[in-house]
Amino acid sequence: MDEMRQGSISERLVERECWSEGRPAGGRATSRSARSRDATPADAGTLARTLRSGVIPRLVEAQRPATPESLPDPERLAHAALSDAPDAASDLVTGWFSTGTKFDVLCLDGLAPAARRLGEMWDDDRCDFAQVTLGTQHLARALRALCERDPAHPAPGCPRALFVSVPGEQHSLGSTMLVEIFRRSGWDAEGGAPRTMAQLAHAVRTHAYDVAGLSAGCSACIGTVATGVRSIRAASSVRTIGVIVGGRLFADDPSLAQAVGADGTARDAREALGLAGALVARSARRSA
Repeated sequence: MDEMRQGSISERLVERECWSEGRPAGGRATSRSARSRDATPADAGTLARTLRSGVIPRLVEAQRPATPESLPDPERLAHAALSDAPDAASDLVTGWFSTGTKFDVLCLDGLAPAARRLGEMWDDDRCDFAQVTLGTQHLARALRALCERDPAHPAPGCPRALFVSVPGEQHSLGSTMLVEIFRRSGWDAEGGAPRTMAQLAHAVRTHAYDVAGLSAGCSACIGTVATGVRSIRAASSVRTIGVIVGGRLFADDPSLAQAVGADGTARDAREALGLAGALVARSARRSA
């Protein structure tokens, strides 16, 4: 994805949903990786075996509820992110990880609600722009530290996914968490923020993604999302590519997913994992 190279996730503003809202913050597009890929999707048998042996068991494991003592404290994390100590949030997150808290729990029950809390404090005028920006940088730093402690190693032949915000919206913390959770659940996942529809079309044309996801936060973006869905389907090298949408726009009205031509919507990464797995399984059946 040479046209959507990775930018620093600390340069983005606070996002108020794990895979949804972010305050527009103009800037360059981002990407999980710029690895060269062929445009040939994995065969149906390989995908089916991967789902049975890797993706589905990991998804079941991820769905198991955490015990109360292992749950992170997002309020405490938000305040740590606002402190002057740049490593306070990182130390807190890696400390929870060291006691056995799972990666997805730390992201979805710790980092994501902590980011939302920063947004709420901004809305309530309890924090100014500079404080929230710095707090978000500290949360991004914590996520990077967590990824270093628990690196993802997708297996060969695993399904591929791309998750981006629509052109005109900038997301980083939430989309990065989504990508990392997918990678730890048996997917070869990448993320980005294409600046144009042409960049998005180029990505799905030159890389064999089984699933693509678009996120949007405001109602004004619905036309852009619909255009993005059509662009993905028209340009994709994978005829049966699944398209999912997320963000506040679709959380408020899930029926809009069908209106924009997507295969479904997900409120968070856990739902996105289930939906994406179902779409890949459907594609494998159709190709068999």
